Amino acid sequence: MKWLFRWIFAVFALLTLFPGPGPANAAGLAIIRDEEIERTLRAYATPIFASAGLDADAVHIYIVNDDSINAFVAGGSNIFIHTGLLLAADTPEMVIGVLAHETGHISGGHLVRGAQAAEQASAGALLSYVLAGVAGVATKSSDVGAAVLTAGNQIAERSLYAYTRTQEEAADQAALSFLDSNHLSAQGMLDMFKKLRMLEKLHMDGQNPYLSTHPLTQDRMVHIRNHVEETASTQTGASKEFVERHARMLGKLRGFLNRPEDTFTAYPKENSSVEAHYARAVAYYKQSDLPNALAEIDDLITQSPEDPYFIELKAQMLYEHGQLGEATTFYRKAVELLPDSALIRTALGASMLGSDKAADTEGAVTQLKKALELEPRYIDAWRQLAGAYNRQKKTGLYHLALAEENYLLGKNEEVTKYSQQAAGELPGNSPAWYRAKDLEMLAENAKKKQP
Repeated sequence: MKWLFRWIFAVFALLTLFPGPGPANAAGLAIIRDEEIERTLRAYATPIFASAGLDADAVHIYIVNDDSINAFVAGGSNIFIHTGLLLAADTPEMVIGVLAHETGHISGGHLVRGAQAAEQASAGALLSYVLAGVAGVATKSSDVGAAVLTAGNQIAERSLYAYTRTQEEAADQAALSFLDSNHLSAQGMLDMFKKLRMLEKLHMDGQNPYLSTHPLTQDRMVHIRNHVEETASTQTGASKEFVERHARMLGKLRGFLNRPEDTFTAYPKENSSVEAHYARAVAYYKQSDLPNALAEIDDLITQSPEDPYFIELKAQMLYEHGQLGEATTFYRKAVELLPDSALIRTALGASMLGSDKAADTEGAVTQLKKALELEPRYIDAWRQLAGAYNRQKKTGLYHLALAEENYLLGKNEEVTKYSQQAAGELPGNSPAWYRAKDLEMLAENAKKKQP
């Protein structure tokens, strides 16, 4: 059973983003999309970005499905954080410390000097692959769950951050100032570095992905420890809200990423915490045990009837087990509670497309268009919208949506084909017609730049 239907993977070939052997180098990066976890990380990072003088909307955080402890910056203002690091973080402060450090690299402009031009040139292509949600919540296709996109000529140059000791110290100092300005202790940052150092010593091969790109010296550890001691009276830990959100994030990640038996061991029945119910609900769902999965998630909904993420997970469970009407009802409720979520709106639209009623198809189009207003580069929404237009026999808009999808995937030949078809079918001089012509021009220009 392919159980990550709600988690959308985009696997792209960026094989030397960081040095050293390992699964990530061999297979590319698998990007997980999850509304709740993305918002938790965004909540952690936004005050840090503000202290760094960065536009929070211009900095993107991506979750990489990889069990190694790693985080890095690529393509400009894009932070990639591994699930392995999130699962290793016992407290929200540990994640916040890493985010603060990576933000220090962004604000300090710590690019590999020789790759600076390539960094800018490849940023658009990199993000196209990151945002290419090739497996969607409601497609039911045999390849849902993961798909490999080979970069080929789409990414002509690869970004690589390999920091010097001076840059590491500068990023540390910047991170400490960001934490200070938010009255947050740097203890979490120190704790994460301690864990990284300990794990490096435990593994004889010494291949710690994070430390291979972020050399950690004893002097840096001493500096951070001294800062923690000097600011102990003025800095605090994370808020109760962050502690609770962190526990939920860990429960959800463990439920999805670990074997169900391991999840049940970590969160036994007698554990009645929110995160335990959450983890067990996902574990049962992975086992196709819908009654027990629903019992666990219903316990949470009873406690928090207005929580959009619990309701979304229940909708997903129902959808995957063919109960489309009920799934649509719960997706609608989740959208009402979180109307600015492109991911949940896309899930609702896809669920509505499970019906053969014309009114439901029209409703799906409305939801998918709203999703794309929120996140214009969300490929799964374009794919679902293309399917809806095809069902409505709106061939011009159908081909235009396919052109948009392929443009984000970097498939220029397909963009040319579909945009030309769309332009021939859409009313001349209409906004959609002009967009089709624009896409055709963009694709032709991109093909001219290819070697």
